[in-house]
Amino acid sequence: MNPFRVAVLGAGDRGKAYSKALKQLENDCVLVNVCDILDDRAQKAKEDFGFEETFYDYRDAVDTNDIDIVIVCTPAYFHSEMAMYALNRKKHVLCEKPMDLSFEKASEMVACAKRNGRVLAIGHQYHNFMNFCKLKKVFEQGAVGRPVLMRCEDTRPVRPKIAMHDAEFGNGGPLNDMSCHFTDLMRWYFDADPVSVCAKGLVLAENSPTLASIPNKAVDTVNILVTFASGDVGVITVSWAYPKNKHWRQQVSAYGPAGTVEVAGDAVTAYLEDDNNVTYELDSRERDETENPEKTVLRHFLDEINGVGKVQVTGEDALKAFAVSLAAVKSSRLGRPVSLQEIYNEKPSIYSAMHEKEEGRTW
Repeated sequence: MNPFRVAVLGAGDRGKAYSKALKQLENDCVLVNVCDILDDRAQKAKEDFGFEETFYDYRDAVDTNDIDIVIVCTPAYFHSEMAMYALNRKKHVLCEKPMDLSFEKASEMVACAKRNGRVLAIGHQYHNFMNFCKLKKVFEQGAVGRPVLMRCEDTRPVRPKIAMHDAEFGNGGPLNDMSCHFTDLMRWYFDADPVSVCAKGLVLAENSPTLASIPNKAVDTVNILVTFASGDVGVITVSWAYPKNKHWRQQVSAYGPAGTVEVAGDAVTAYLEDDNNVTYELDSRERDETENPEKTVLRHFLDEINGVGKVQVTGEDALKAFAVSLAAVKSSRLGRPVSLQEIYNEKPSIYSAMHEKEEGRTW
């Protein structure tokens, strides 16, 4: 079988991460086209990773040189547009998370893949981080019992790529860009879907000089409580409003009737009621999958294209994580819990949910 011919749309941080991983799969893939609106960035990717040609317009990158696979690594606002363009031309697509800023457009992306009989994968690479793989073992073994309350916190300074804070044309802030990682992990751990969300968010960086050019800033600091069909509960805190001299921090823990599990860096330890504390490790195959998370995402994607496996996160999976983000925006705006069914019915965008009004509500 000839190797797949690949186009990468977006040569920023995520595009570089996938290009690096693709280079390690050179028996399976050929890096052909790279596209970016910044020519110097596209040229740098060509030099660093060996792409054959650079493009400014994503349509040309998809349509030129007999491409088989398109990887979308642009700001989320463009994800569905670019993915559907490729899918409609019978290309397989790996799209970075978050899926989009609009649930309607993200849903159309999933339908487009089905209609064209092509594989769509969403790049939730946290499945392949060592600590989160170890935490999966805790749940598989039922070490702390069920139901579980799981807490995830991720706090960072204002992002240097300021479009990530844009609610209308960027990535929708950490509530969309970051919390979807944790919602997706919780679905994986609990083997259950989210059903309702209660949240309160703020724009703490409203007056940040760094973000002065963004008229519609997304919520940058939020607490989210997610109830799952299994009875498990997720509590997510994300912020992109730390002072610039404060380092990024991530904390993850879970509490069950039989004990508590804590994640400290790559170490995962369960503290059990019987005083038998357990430290979790990975076998050699599992460790291999965590060495390059993007490579593992790609490996599963290629396996499904070849009919010998499945992607790690499908479009349908990612839609459910995206729906939680939208429900959190709406809950914060209206001051009430929001069911996931509301989001599935209404198909809002981050921007529309931020400005929604409800009679009798003053929040």
